[in-house]
Formats: sequence, C-alpha cells, structure tokens
Amino acid sequence: MSSVISALTFEQRGSSVPFDDPSFADTRVRERMEEGKRQLDGLILGYSGTRRNEVTVVPWAKLQSLQFMADRDFDLQLQIYKTKSIEELDPIAIRTMALKSDAIFGSDDEKRSRALKMVELDKDDEKTVRMSCIAELTRECGIAMGDKMMMRTKTQALLNLMENEATRDQFDLDGLVDRVVGFAAEKSGRSLNDARAYLDPLVAMMTPLGSIAEGGEKKVNGFLYRTYTSLLKFRGEIADLRKQEIRPELLKPIEMIMAAADDCIPYVAQRLDLLNKMMGHLALMFDENKGLILRLHRLRRDVAYGLDGWDILILRYQDALAERGTREGDAAFEETVFKIGAAAPRIPPKERDPNYELVDVKKRVEMARYKMIKELHSWSDNILDTEMQARVELGRERAKTPVSQWEGAPKADAS
Repeated sequence: MSSVISALTFEQRGSSVPFDDPSFADTRVRERMEEGKRQLDGLILGYSGTRRNEVTVVPWAKLQSLQFMADRDFDLQLQIYKTKSIEELDPIAIRTMALKSDAIFGSDDEKRSRALKMVELDKDDEKTVRMSCIAELTRECGIAMGDKMMMRTKTQALLNLMENEATRDQFDLDGLVDRVVGFAAEKSGRSLNDARAYLDPLVAMMTPLGSIAEGGEKKVNGFLYRTYTSLLKFRGEIADLRKQEIRPELLKPIEMIMAAADDCIPYVAQRLDLLNKMMGHLALMFDENKGLILRLHRLRRDVAYGLDGWDILILRYQDALAERGTREGDAAFEETVFKIGAAAPRIPPKERDPNYELVDVKKRVEMARYKMIKELHSWSDNILDTEMQARVELGRERAKTPVSQWEGAPKADAS
C-alpha cells in the first residue's frame, strides 16, 4: 500500500476504470513489465478498511478475490484482462469496454438503455465529424481554385442538406466527396484510391475529439470535448462551493479539486487549440509521410489521458449534490467532496515536460552545491569556515585511496 500513485507518465498512472461497486469506485489499471512479461495492476484508492487517501495495489486478476463482483463489473474486469497491449488500455478503449458491459450486463433497464444511447450518440458524432472533414476539404479546395462558394462551406449546411428529404436527393454528396478527396490526393501526392480509403480511418481517429470548427461554427460533439466542457463547468461549481457556508474541513479537498482542475484545463485546452490549427490544413493529413498523423495520434492520446477520470468524479458529485439538503444527504455530500479531492487526477510531470528527469537531476545538483556553499561559509559575515574546508579537502584525499576487502589490499588511512 502507498499514499499516492507514483507516476511520471499517463501510462504509469494508469487508466480510470468505471466500476459500479463503490468499493472499486476509484480504481485504475496499469500495465507493468516484470521479467519481460506483461502484468496488469489494479490501483484502488481508499479501499474499504484503508485510510481515505491510501492506494491498494493488487494483481488485476485478483480483484474479484477482494469481494463479490456483479456481472457487469466482472465482465469489465475480464475485458481489460484480455487486452494485449498498452494501447488497448487507454481511456478511449476503456470507455468502449464499459459501454459494452453496461449494454449487456447493466444493473437495470435504465442503465442498459443509457449505454445504447451513448453508442448511438457516438455514431452521430462520427457522421458529424465526417461531414466537417468534407466541409474543411471543400473550403481548402475552394481556396486553391478561387471558388468563393466552396470557400464558405459550413458543416451544418451540409448536414442540413443530407437530413432534409427535399434536398437530399438533389444534392450530389458523393460527387462533392470525390472532388475534394481528389484535391487532397493531389495535394498530398497520394493516389485517389488511397485517399478515399484513408478518409474513414481519419474520421474514426478524430471522432472522440469532435468536429472541425471553422470560423463561427460551434464545436459541440465528441465525448472528449464534452468531458472538457463539463470540467470547465464543474470547476466553476467547486469555486462557488468554496464561497458558501461550509465546514472548514471541506476547504482542503476543495482546494485540491480546484488545483487538479487548474492543472488539467490549460493542458487540454492547449492541445485542442493545436488540433484545431492542424485541422485547418486537413488535405496534408492524407500524406502520412509528413508525420501529421503521428501528431494527431499523440494529441488524441494526450487529451484522452488528460481528462481521464474526471467524467466519473463529476457524475459522482452531481449525484451527491442532488441529495444535499438533509442530514444524511449533507454528510454523504461532504464525504463525496473529500473523496473527489483525493482522487482528482493531476498531469504527471513527464507529460508536461518530457525532459523532467534531466531537469530534476540538475535541480538536485544545484541544491547540493547550495548546501555545500552554505556549510562552508558563515551567512552572517560571509567569512570562509576554514575548519570545514580542511575536513572537506581531507575527505577528497581519502576518496582517492582505493578501499577493498581483498586480503593484502592497501587500507584506507584511519587517521
């Protein structure tokens, strides 16, 4: 057991797993290599019988040995256990597994229905993202050809054309797609068939992040983007909570929640902004050799992990807030705030600064140097401590003499 999850990267921190069982409410799963073999760890924050902020680490396969698991949670655990790589454990993949478990083994009809609605919403998001890609390629094609009508193409206008029975049959969407994809193929130096085949995988990669928003269009879809906007709203609600008449003991977890949110929000916002700028040159995305696809994949991973866990915590807060107002409800609400404060995820240091370890080593060297100077000098009059200097020089001379346990080896001077 430990008091914190020690992690330099998102993968070391692990992905949040949305179990229904309250005992496993704040559980993460991470991959670890041991003697060349892949191992999965379950990290449970505040497991029953432990201190509030303590982390219990157990082999993933042993989770159900801690206590009985309902079919839904057991199915989710099993799906995760059957994964083969770290990519299959990212937050997007975990969410897909959870929706599958909810749809089949949900505890009631409402939960199963909600999971199916989320799946349908994802499909609608994919359609919108695909149309936004076509709209962006149309704008880029229009700029290249000097066609003002194509330059002004909007995603919503294309969606309206396809959803309206009166205009759908009159609008040649396939012809437009062939034209703009042909433009992208020419721009990126790929064949037309390759460009056509590449559109759908590109749309699938972008769907969680939402559609391309161009001048005046509002970005609303993509479950990761919706989580981001929910976090912005949640941060405001927590700030308002701090202004209310609350017990002083709640101030610390509230500050922890706000600090974690303030850590995450600019990190994700920066990457969403970069993503939007990249999508402004979508035709170049069809050329894999330019490395833009790798950058898109990296941004997708950063945003997913950066927001990982917040959706679970926000939903828990909303449920507790709805019951607030009675003695039992107030007590449950306060306990929820404490737990969210402990579980609120921070951005691991190496994700913020890839050179963190080098910077950290340099800081330690500087601190050691500072400490040495402080010991050698009197800070009151800046006079050199000659006695300390003599001992340091003697120590350096001793360090030059080899010390060995082998018989006959020269011994260090004991003076």
